[in-house]
Amino acid sequence: LSGRNELKLREISQETGLDYIATDLDHESNLLDVISPFGAVLHCAGPFIKTAKPMVNACINAGVHYLDITGELEVFEMIAALNRKAQKAGIVMIPGVGFDVVPSDCLAAHLKQQLPSATNLYLSIYNKGGISRGTALTMIEHMNGHGAIRENGLIRKVKPAYRTQKVDFGDGNERKVTTIPWGDVSTAFHSTAIPNVMVFMALPKQARMMLRLQRYLGFLFSSEFMKNKYRKKVLSGKPGPGQKTRSSGETRIYGEVRAFNRERKISLLTGPEGYTFTSMTALEATKRVLGNKLNPGFYTPSMAFGADFVLEFDGVNLDVIK
Repeated sequence: LSGRNELKLREISQETGLDYIATDLDHESNLLDVISPFGAVLHCAGPFIKTAKPMVNACINAGVHYLDITGELEVFEMIAALNRKAQKAGIVMIPGVGFDVVPSDCLAAHLKQQLPSATNLYLSIYNKGGISRGTALTMIEHMNGHGAIRENGLIRKVKPAYRTQKVDFGDGNERKVTTIPWGDVSTAFHSTAIPNVMVFMALPKQARMMLRLQRYLGFLFSSEFMKNKYRKKVLSGKPGPGQKTRSSGETRIYGEVRAFNRERKISLLTGPEGYTFTSMTALEATKRVLGNKLNPGFYTPSMAFGADFVLEFDGVNLDVIK
């Protein structure tokens, strides 16, 4: 275990029996000393837009494999652009080995196999179980007045809540889903080469309204004044969903691909609540990187472990709808 707060690390160490080393991300020489003896780093300290770069650079310089649990679009693109440096350093880099983006990335790869001529990919995500303080703080960092889609192979900025539609996630309930600048806008393209990608999320009505407001008040939401206000509110709350909420939660991802000839393929992936999902897939991915002989470079989860990787975990099912 590692992190900047030794007191908190000590508490977790006593609970888990794991060793710990206290360090921060501000001093690369200290960071290099900490990670150099190890084969891989599983980086879990968000918001990754602020923390990923120093850890990635340290892993490249130390020759240590890098994995993380980000869902941040900019971070995926930043790490993908470092592919050649990773190859030269002899390391593997796999961002997004948690709930975002393992299940959605594997679903995208599965759909590509079903329809190799696909030109458009639509992923809709529903997660029942709440969010942690860390996820909420990351969302605050990205209140910047725009969304993102993949169009003709390029990432294009669009208005927040660019498109809203209804999706049946296989439980008999149609839910409104809204486009978000999710990590799959990056990773699904790298995994499948499908040039047009939109990612939707089932959001409460209030959250959809907040996104629409950012169309007109983006300058206000992106200001440090507003961000600090929301940060204080988040930090004063609970750290995240408890065990009871997590055990009763679930994940549903609806995926659809379309081709020029209007042929369509649709599949539905279901699994455990998001943080439970992350704990399982992130640890297994790290073990495989340490044990397998992947060629050095950047990978998405499905590129590294295959489209069926997500199906190896308890409680995960994939249904072909059409």
